[in-house]
Amino acid sequence: MRDGHFLDEDITAFDSKFFSISPAEAVSMDPMQRMLLEVVYEAAENAGIPLSRLAGSDTGCYVGCFSNDYDQLAKKDPETLPRYHSVGTGQSILSNRVSFCLDLAGPSMTVDTACSSSLVAVHMACQALRAGECSAAIVGATQATLSPDMMVGMTNLHFLSPDGACHAFDERANGYARGEGMAALVLKPLDLAIRDGDVVRAVIRGTAVNSNGRNTGITLPSTRAQAQLIRAAYEQAGCDPAVTGYFEAHGTGTQAGDPIEAAAIGETLGRLRPDGEEGKLYVGSVKTNIGHLEGASGLAGIIKAVMSLEKGVVAPNIWFEKGNPKIKFDDWRIRVPVEASPWPVAGLRRASVNSFGYGGTNDDAHHYMLERGIRGKHNTTLLADSVKPEGREGTDDHSLPSSPRAGADGIRTPSSSTSDSSEKLWLHASRPLGERPRAFHISGHEKESVLGYAKELGEYISKHGDTLSLDDLAYTMCERRSLLDVGATAVASSVQQLIQELSVLSDITARSPEAPSLAFIFTGQGAQWWGMGRELLSYPVYADSIASCGRALESFGCSWSLIGM
Repeated sequence: MRDGHFLDEDITAFDSKFFSISPAEAVSMDPMQRMLLEVVYEAAENAGIPLSRLAGSDTGCYVGCFSNDYDQLAKKDPETLPRYHSVGTGQSILSNRVSFCLDLAGPSMTVDTACSSSLVAVHMACQALRAGECSAAIVGATQATLSPDMMVGMTNLHFLSPDGACHAFDERANGYARGEGMAALVLKPLDLAIRDGDVVRAVIRGTAVNSNGRNTGITLPSTRAQAQLIRAAYEQAGCDPAVTGYFEAHGTGTQAGDPIEAAAIGETLGRLRPDGEEGKLYVGSVKTNIGHLEGASGLAGIIKAVMSLEKGVVAPNIWFEKGNPKIKFDDWRIRVPVEASPWPVAGLRRASVNSFGYGGTNDDAHHYMLERGIRGKHNTTLLADSVKPEGREGTDDHSLPSSPRAGADGIRTPSSSTSDSSEKLWLHASRPLGERPRAFHISGHEKESVLGYAKELGEYISKHGDTLSLDDLAYTMCERRSLLDVGATAVASSVQQLIQELSVLSDITARSPEAPSLAFIFTGQGAQWWGMGRELLSYPVYADSIASCGRALESFGCSWSLIGM
């Protein structure tokens, strides 16, 4: 093997101060541990959950990983081991480090089942949520290739592709290409996510785990076991497998593994597909794009599946030219997407994700909630087959720069739903809604990080301002981001004004240790102006509060309206 899929960034770079880790301890930490902390923080931002809401909660943490290159490298010269080597490299510390730094009091464990590690971690997290052991769970996964030692052993067993590419389901399949990557998900029971105003990206309907038992070889998968697993996942979830429009397969690109997995897919899901090329089930693998992330590969597959569900688009496999002759594409009614394709099934979008030793089903959030009469936020792109339910819902997502720390993307959170009364109250505003000023708050641990983020955000808005909702952006930055040590606020009524304010932002202030108390008093006697305070009705929170006061007065027998017409 001469090539692989490696991270471009400097994996030694780490903002230890951000996570309150001393330099002496940071130098002992495996880069996988450092970068896992970063993506977990970014996942919380993506979900719009400030760290203050996680601290002290019963949130669980489950991490999948099976390599330990950093530990092996360091031990080659034991006399130079740093002081905190044991806590910086132990696999159990991967999950415990996250729980410690974020003050999570729920279950915390690291899972190693080789390439299915991260999806087994998802399975365990779902079990804990259903059992009430925790009210939320973070599932992480991490993989970094730092030593050639494991590659030598894998090459001896002909696991790896000399081409450095995964030719999944193709006749050129000759092994897999190793990849690096870290990922994290935030899981919640659906009712709690809706209660908390979270954007629901997808709904996990069911998960299942099994083992081959005694097989023809300990490294070989089993068609029988995988077929049993897929059936178990669907039966446990009570899902109709005929609805599934896409299958995110393990699909490593090996001569032995691909046909075995394809046969299991065909036996369970493909057989339910209608005749003809267009009726075949789409089967793909993210490994063709980013390589095999091994212990983190399952989460990569879930993330790809969720994005496909939201957009209603099946992503293409690269490198696929001619199918592996051992795979009966026609008999098993499966096909590999070679170009971006519209979701093949109208209505509910359902996808399955598989790693050897794991199977699961996921539904898109919009149709799942629509079928059950549930109102909640989502990022699902609504196509012609969709009927949007009443109520203010999330729309297509827009990536924003992550908060001051690292250079990853987060997802904005749509603004809160408002009551009917506040919707009507908006009409009393004397200034058009689109022109009213909004506050955009940025916080960080240091002045430089706040100013740096303001610059990045301004550059991003300059490129994507025509697709941004200022209401959503202001809501996310003020209500769905962690409040850190120092901060600054830009006030703007338009995209261009916001860009200008961010470019000259300089007034950085320290956060008060106490929450401020604020009250508005309007005498109604014309001391300044009889209409003072009216413009504040354009803000949903204020409008809701006034409407609530008005209803209270009416319940006391008040004959006049607090709001007035």
